[in-house]
Amino acid sequence: MRVRVPLVILIVLAVWAAGLMHAQISNPIPDPVVKRGLTVQIRDLARLPETRGLRPADQDVTPAGWARVNFVRDLADGRRFANDSRGFLYLLDRNNQPSVYASVAAAFPLAIYNRLESGFIGFDFHPEFERNGLFYTVHGERAMGNPATPNFIPPGFTQADVTHHNVITEWHAVNPAANTFQGTRRELLRVAHVVMNLTHPFGYVGFNPTSKPGDADYAALREAFLEAYRENTCVHTQLFPGIAELLAELARRALPWGIVTNKATRFTDRIVATLGLSPACVVCGDTTEHLKPHPAPMRHAADQLKLAPGECMYLGDDLRDIQAARAAGMSAIAVGWGYHHPENGGPGSWQADAVIARPQDLIALL
Repeated sequence: MRVRVPLVILIVLAVWAAGLMHAQISNPIPDPVVKRGLTVQIRDLARLPETRGLRPADQDVTPAGWARVNFVRDLADGRRFANDSRGFLYLLDRNNQPSVYASVAAAFPLAIYNRLESGFIGFDFHPEFERNGLFYTVHGERAMGNPATPNFIPPGFTQADVTHHNVITEWHAVNPAANTFQGTRRELLRVAHVVMNLTHPFGYVGFNPTSKPGDADYAALREAFLEAYRENTCVHTQLFPGIAELLAELARRALPWGIVTNKATRFTDRIVATLGLSPACVVCGDTTEHLKPHPAPMRHAADQLKLAPGECMYLGDDLRDIQAARAAGMSAIAVGWGYHHPENGGPGSWQADAVIARPQDLIALL
């Protein structure tokens, strides 16, 4: 039996292979092919400026390539953008003539360009870019000599093993209608890559155009984002300049202070502990039934401090902070630092009781 079994298997395989060979010789589509339906025409639409020679040949994966286009994006207002992965974001006018909208290469001097998917890899605009001026880019950087710390390193590896970084950046255009970028940017995510060469990096950044609150997949996507946020909440978190000195002065004067935030408790508690803060009260987004600008969180904080709302000052970097403080009967102080949402104008437009530029400026108001 042990001798015959292999022989039987070999015979079966040989017969199957012969049948397969015979099938390949015959015509699998005996009827004539009739051309009908969709006709595709391919034509040149635009030619980006020549960027070959921008970098030494050993730093460019295709030194002879005219330009390296990865994505073309259209905005609702009719404007069209394209990127050259050598580091430029172009705006195409109505005649498809390009002009530099933003020099991404200038912003990221440690970017790597010598792989097929490298450099300024991709970009996308926020679905409400025309209103909020936000767009996003993804690029790759070398790890050697890079002072930045990744938010995530693959399990089983350490910082010493990291060879490259994948970086997602948020850009905020002051004037979304402008034809050249002017504004600010902030890093959203930096993920370590542990490979000899920059192989299979982050190659796409984009929005799910169909996912909205109430959709079937929205809750899962939101929870996945919040979990990633929880894990990285304290990676780069620190006090704004001057806050530590202000808190020391409040302690010297025996003046209690607290925190009222729309951030959930699971995030807030971790931040407070990491920064070593000792507030007299902490009111989070899930402490009461309402979020700012509703006055309920502010009144709850006053109750915790055993003070009347009129005896409290509230400092805020958002319009909702000022609205909540005023509705609760507190003194509303707008601050010139922090995250100012682009849709809310500047602190001077929020009808606050006062606007301060630096934390130490509060001392004069006490």
